[in-house]
Amino acid sequence: MLPHAKAHLQFLSIIFLLLFLAASSAELYAQSDNSPPGDAVQDSVVWIERSWSALPSLFYSPKTRIGGGGSVRFFPRRIQGTRPTNIQFSIIYTARKQMVISLVPDIFFKEKKRRLFFSALYLDFPDFFFGIGNDTVVNGIDEETNLKETASYTANTASFLVSGEQEIRPNLSMGLQSWIRYERVSEIQDSTILATRTLTGSDRGTAVGTGVFFRWDTRDNFFYTYTGHYVRGSFMTFPSALGSDYEFSRATLDVRKFIPLSWRYIVALRAYNQAAIGSAPFQLLPQVGGRSLMRGYQEGRFKHNVLSVAQAEFRAYIWGPISGAVFASVGDVQQRYSNLLSDRLIIAGGAGLRFLLNDEGLNFRFDFARGRTGNQLYFTLGEAF
Repeated sequence: MLPHAKAHLQFLSIIFLLLFLAASSAELYAQSDNSPPGDAVQDSVVWIERSWSALPSLFYSPKTRIGGGGSVRFFPRRIQGTRPTNIQFSIIYTARKQMVISLVPDIFFKEKKRRLFFSALYLDFPDFFFGIGNDTVVNGIDEETNLKETASYTANTASFLVSGEQEIRPNLSMGLQSWIRYERVSEIQDSTILATRTLTGSDRGTAVGTGVFFRWDTRDNFFYTYTGHYVRGSFMTFPSALGSDYEFSRATLDVRKFIPLSWRYIVALRAYNQAAIGSAPFQLLPQVGGRSLMRGYQEGRFKHNVLSVAQAEFRAYIWGPISGAVFASVGDVQQRYSNLLSDRLIIAGGAGLRFLLNDEGLNFRFDFARGRTGNQLYFTLGEAF
């Protein structure tokens, strides 16, 4: 059996095992952690029976073009008004023949103070490599090799992440996480740097990492925040001792603040920093672009060892279910932090409309953004941050 085929079968086995364990854990949680004993049931507590839901999805981004799919989600028995344990299975397919299959169990214990989160993904994903640095040009020629810096390729990826989280005080939690990620790169465009297979991550390999994280979250609403803060920091290391083909570490700090100016207007701010130390595969280098971090550039348009981005968004209620936003961002990617903001900055901005879908604040979002490489259009569920 081919090595990559064997890896795919092993990953599918993990998927089925994970589904069984998650369903068992969710049922155990519903029976033991939530269910009050006999006459201890209080009239003020409203219980919601276990249920299933199925939802279609539709989205557009420069990286995928138009895409769609669907998801099925299972909810065990729970108390109304609490964050529900759930297991979600989804499949999406895009106009660029990109397929993503995911299984995401999210399980809460002990009055929501403990959380166990799994994420299993499989991707068959035609993609584009734009080179490394903050000034790469599509179809640009490298002076040393006389090869194109940018290249199309296909990635077959299997990823499994598990994290455990404990609340240590109100709104503050800490946890441990582990991640296994296998990727095989194929169908690389000829006469490109990527086709030489000398770039880390340009062939096939497995990244195995573990680390810690913390989260401070005082947001009043998960879907459409009116006031509060969100801070998440994480550190993961990928040593060869764990079986990783790449030896590197990655640190991330994500800080957000939401300022209400009135009931109609909100200012949302975000600062995002990330660094990769060591020999990280090019797919896991810090990068800008996409529908949440620096709209106006295709996801992965600029990447390097370190990244720093600042974003600001002004959100305004317009009428009925309709609201709008204008946004801007500035950032940089460099080989080291001492070089940040000393060269050509990456700047983007734009505006968009939101259409309210439910009472919890979930919006369908349309954004038009412009960066120095051109215009980009996005429509998807939820806010950028």
